[in-house]
Amino acid sequence: MGDLIGIALLILMSALFAMSEISIAASRKIKLRVMADEGNVHALAVLKLQEQPGAFFAMIQITLNAIAILGGIVGEQALSPYMQEILQLFYQGPLLGQISFVLSFLIITSLFILFADLLPKRLAMILPEAVAVRVVTIMRWVTFALTPLVLFFNGLTNIVLRVFKVPSEREDIVTTEDIVAMMDAGAEYGSLQQQEYDLIGNVFDLEARFLSSVMSPREQIVYFDIDEATYLNTVSKARPDVVGRSNEKLPVHIGLANEKGYPHGGALDFVGNQIDRNTGTVRVRAIIPNADGLLTPGAFARVQLGTGSEQKVILVNDQAVGTDQGNKYVLVVDANNKAQYRPIVLGPMVDGLRVISDGLKAGEKIIIKGLVRPGMAVTPDIVSMQTLLSVPERQPEGASKKSNGKNEGGSK
Repeated sequence: MGDLIGIALLILMSALFAMSEISIAASRKIKLRVMADEGNVHALAVLKLQEQPGAFFAMIQITLNAIAILGGIVGEQALSPYMQEILQLFYQGPLLGQISFVLSFLIITSLFILFADLLPKRLAMILPEAVAVRVVTIMRWVTFALTPLVLFFNGLTNIVLRVFKVPSEREDIVTTEDIVAMMDAGAEYGSLQQQEYDLIGNVFDLEARFLSSVMSPREQIVYFDIDEATYLNTVSKARPDVVGRSNEKLPVHIGLANEKGYPHGGALDFVGNQIDRNTGTVRVRAIIPNADGLLTPGAFARVQLGTGSEQKVILVNDQAVGTDQGNKYVLVVDANNKAQYRPIVLGPMVDGLRVISDGLKAGEKIIIKGLVRPGMAVTPDIVSMQTLLSVPERQPEGASKKSNGKNEGGSK
């Protein structure tokens, strides 16, 4: 009975060392580093063992071979008498001893293959890190106990490797192919969604391309400079990146080189923290939606920054504005269709039209083009200001026409 217990202990010991060999060799360094960062000292011990695996594998082979030899000796002596008693019930011939020995050998070998090799190694392959951190302390103590034998066989192994010019240690360099293989495995088992897989794959296909050539930007960042006065009067009071300031983002509109006006709208996103001494400007940034993909990285654009609240203003074609001794004026058509002199105050240009800050009221008619003097009677041909913007330069704006030797024309 004691022999059978000895066989069971040998099988358990062999299973422990076989499981340790596979688990420590198969443990992923990335996962072990994460566990070590979380405070697992056993994971750190496994990492150190992987850095110099020669002594560990020498110890494993010494112990496994010793256990296998002992198992053969003890197993044959322990099982043969029992097998012989069982066989005598069916056979009493001269080959009884030999048959008992063969059957005992087959049974012991099968037990070691199944319980001391296959099952523990399969378990270690399924949960390598979990097994490795539990057995590493025992393995280090056994390696220390067998130090003379370990140094001897490990040294012989290194000599043989050097003779054949084979590296004694593996270079653990993570290559692009390794990462792609992990991506493929993650996509196959569902850890990575298809969109994530494609995105990461594009990164490794970059080569010498610009990022925008493998991605479709949904928003574009536009950088431009504003003068110091604009910054101090308006932008500094509505900085989107400063806590406590106005949450209302200033509107920004841009137009490309082949576009009229400023068809692409967005908002100010960031304002620089210093004024350039050489230019007196501040660098700012705007975010412009790019759903149609027309905005291309690196392109130049005209920028319009909204520095005030939206308000209704009077807009006129700049050709309607005259100059009289430094004063600006327009000719207004009164109720009797006569041209009247009207001083005005000009504002900025907006989408090709001039803002009139003071001097005109909504709905009044002004003369855009023609040789007309104050007090002259006219027969206006009413057109809209937007229509005037689309008329070619060689055609008379305002569709003015001659009547009784008088130039007449008008628009809102």
